[in-house]
Amino acid sequence: MSGRELPVEQVVGCVDENGEVRKVSLLEAESLVVIERSAGPVTEVAYGSPSHGHKMLASRSAYAHVLGVSLEQVVWALGDFFVVHGEGGGAEYAQLGSLMDRFDAAGEKYAYIAWDGDSNVAYRGPQGE
Repeated sequence: MSGRELPVEQVVGCVDENGEVRKVSLLEAESLVVIERSAGPVTEVAYGSPSHGHKMLASRSAYAHVLGVSLEQVVWALGDFFVVHGEGGGAEYAQLGSLMDRFDAAGEKYAYIAWDGDSNVAYRGPQGE
């Protein structure tokens, strides 16, 4: 054991409505990882499996560029990105795909991994490497 501490996953948003659960969390490691997990009837219709997860990995500087913040503000800005306050004061949550769209538009590199309840996995490495 190297004495290094394992990264801690921080939950930045969680919705549990009508049997559908969706959670977004951040993991700070060599890259900054955004993880989105969902489970329930909507997930089953959308993905053909009762549970689904996906995550994107990118450098802190890439997140800072895409979100228009300093390196020190990235974690706060990601948490803020995923919580979109609705008209009635309730919180709605943005999805990981929206963040990936921003990365694509900005030309920033990221890796993407998806999995479902049947252990099927998809991986797309950073483009341009």
